[in-house]
Amino acid sequence: MDPYENEMLKFVQMWKPYGGADDQVLPEFGMTVDVFYRRVLDILERPRMLALAYDERRDLRQFCQLKLRQCARSVLLSSVARPEGPRYIRHR
Repeated sequence: MDPYENEMLKFVQMWKPYGGADDQVLPEFGMTVDVFYRRVLDILERPRMLALAYDERRDLRQFCQLKLRQCARSVLLSSVARPEGPRYIRHR
């Protein structure tokens, strides 16, 4: 794991008890929240991460999956709530 990925993992571990710090992901890591949590999930699946306690790995995985579901729900709700654009009615 490189230092950048290590920082990503530390960030999730630090902010997980508070529900995350999604507003800090883009300025800290230069990626969107969904990409960030997918990358952390990938990191957690690596064989080297077996050094991390099973319970902690499981909890971090569940947290990342929750955050990804929240991202998907947010995108879905914003697309439903957003109008398609102006509609013009022609009068004769």
